[in-house]
Amino acid sequence: MTIRSIKLLIAAAAAVTSVVAAAFDREGLIVPYAEDHFPDMASMRYDRSPYYRAIERAADSATIRIPADWAGKRIVVGVGYPSDTAGVPGLTINGHNPGTGVRPLRWDVTHLLPKHGDRSVTLRGLGSKERRVYAYATPSEVWVDRYHITSALDSADLSTGMFEVDIDLGGVRRPTPAIAVEYMLFDASRHQVAAGRADAAPHLRFKARIPDIHRWSTDDPYRYMLAIILRDDRTGRHIMTVGSPMRFANYTARAGEGPVLNAVPMGPLSLAALDSIPVTADSREALAAALRAAGANAVIAPAGVDPDTDWRNFCADRGLLCYADGALDPMLLLAADPQDAERPQAPDGFDRMAERYSRVVTELTDTATLTLAATTRSPFAPLSDFALDYELISPLGVTLTSGQGVVTPGGARERTLIPLLPPLPSGAQASLLPDDMTEAYLNIAWRPLRPMAGAEPGQPTAKRQFVVGHAPRLVPANPQKMKRKRDTWRAQGVELTLARSSGLPTSIMLESKEMLPSPVGATIDGISVRCVASSVEYDKHNRSLTAILRLENPTTGIDLGSATLIYSAGNDHTLDIAMRDATPGFALTFPAPADRIYLGRGPGDSPASDHSPSRIALYQAKAPGSNISESHADTRRVALLPQGLSITLDHPAELTLTRNRAAISASASTIRLSALR
Repeated sequence: MTIRSIKLLIAAAAAVTSVVAAAFDREGLIVPYAEDHFPDMASMRYDRSPYYRAIERAADSATIRIPADWAGKRIVVGVGYPSDTAGVPGLTINGHNPGTGVRPLRWDVTHLLPKHGDRSVTLRGLGSKERRVYAYATPSEVWVDRYHITSALDSADLSTGMFEVDIDLGGVRRPTPAIAVEYMLFDASRHQVAAGRADAAPHLRFKARIPDIHRWSTDDPYRYMLAIILRDDRTGRHIMTVGSPMRFANYTARAGEGPVLNAVPMGPLSLAALDSIPVTADSREALAAALRAAGANAVIAPAGVDPDTDWRNFCADRGLLCYADGALDPMLLLAADPQDAERPQAPDGFDRMAERYSRVVTELTDTATLTLAATTRSPFAPLSDFALDYELISPLGVTLTSGQGVVTPGGARERTLIPLLPPLPSGAQASLLPDDMTEAYLNIAWRPLRPMAGAEPGQPTAKRQFVVGHAPRLVPANPQKMKRKRDTWRAQGVELTLARSSGLPTSIMLESKEMLPSPVGATIDGISVRCVASSVEYDKHNRSLTAILRLENPTTGIDLGSATLIYSAGNDHTLDIAMRDATPGFALTFPAPADRIYLGRGPGDSPASDHSPSRIALYQAKAPGSNISESHADTRRVALLPQGLSITLDHPAELTLTRNRAAISASASTIRLSALR
């Protein structure tokens, strides 16, 4: 299909009468099978799976050769573009009628393949329409057969995600405690926002309410990533990983209101009605560019055509809604000039959608000059379309410095550095804070300079808060000489035992009290990793023990990076663990009891307000009832009460609490452990 075959249509908003809640958020299988965890959750895509193959063609027949390393696995063949419940008339697979396939159209063809020799799948009778033919493999013992995601927003405040995933497993007929099913949900920054675990069963359902969600819109297509993992609970062996990107948004179309996205009327909705779905990467990119150039923000397929998950995700990543369930009746659409398909232009009088929910991503890169790094999430909104307001205030709310209406040049998604203060002379110390003030709060707000649908005039569309200043670093303690006995190192009041293979603590005795009911573990972005000690050496001069670790995937042994841990015992009966040169996302995980006290910014990420910063204070947390994690930003100190263990960090880090573990991510920092008195 070429762009010439696209019919641009404009919906008459008042004529839309159907009602659909989050109709477009139904996502499906996108990673057929992965032998190991993906080191980067953003890489979880079907075309990167070693157990997936696809061809795209419009011919009547197609052949897919099955790789040799798929031997012993379950083989599935599917047909897309378009698919429906009736199947493909006249289709044969290796000469056999496959019958009615599971929607989306796919068939288990393991029994049609020889066990040895040339293993290939030939499909005939596909017809002349463009179709994608694919094959993938799953384990033969147990596999994720289907899953369905619901990812709406709480209609009361639109800031809480209502997550639900239904999972159908194959290969099990009853609850099977020996097989564990886990899910993990990551945001676009690869931070885990939800997780859960259950014993394998034919059907499972997980639910979670996720606060402070980043909602999806056509101008801010922010995407989350879901991973579903099967493992042998007896041995820890990884069996299967599947997953897909997903979004949080609410869409409704009610009589008299027209289309509403996240409670904001979309106005005249520009749509592209497709006779069929393009299949090549080039045609998809050209189609998306043509639609956005014409002001389109949605795609609708005629009745009987069900775009597959890959096409839905392609649209979602580019800020296009994708309809395929009759939510909008094509007969109610008003046709535009057919010539617009060749040179897509908005028809006269068409009110092109402006950016909605446009947000600016802001980082603080230099506290001496308050230099910000800023970029827009939307590919259609340059940074110059926004004005910056900022205010540096004390913990008591006193303004130290401020600025209003700062306009800076910058394109769409172009990272721009913005110094709010003049550069200091070389060697000069920053004097932003009074001597008696250890930290202050920098509040950032971005206001659109031109009208934007969904944004109130003059009101910020993005806010952020930073802590300026440095938390008091740990005062270097006079290190004690550590004496070794096998794998245990002793000093006065401190006894440390390291695992010979991993270099991680298996026992920490402080003042004759065991601090670890179970060994310290390690994770990267919330996923367990295996640590292999390359070397463990004692430095007599610095009186410290250095362990250089290699990080591996625990199942496949794939190299994931490295980290250096430096252990030293202080004369105040404390143990310091310094983390150096660690792979991004690396964290140490400590066994955690039900109650914890921590010093930080408060539960969650504490959304910033203009004049009432969330204070650094002591908070008490209860362990979640499930494995859903709870993050606490800018954590300074943690007290694990039943064990009597106090953890102090030399600069702000992040503490992630789960039911049984506390993960502390403090790259290039020092963690001081002491017995709670």
